[in-house]
Amino acid sequence: MSLVRPIVEYGAACWDPYRECQISALDCVQNKVAKFAHHSGDSDWESLVQCRKTECMCVLYKAYR
Repeated sequence: MSLVRPIVEYGAACWDPYRECQISALDCVQNKVAKFAHHSGDSDWESLVQCRKTECMCVLYKAYR
């Protein structure tokens, strides 16, 4: 969990997919990682869409600060 989740978040923020098939592919990877990390389908992780929005806001804030 400590290795895969940050890599997936970083890749999603850098790549910033906008097509539905790309977003669903990343969500599929996140779901597989969550199942592996938690040994079930339940996880309290926020979606990668929300992570990308947060990361974009952080980058904009840092750029204009």
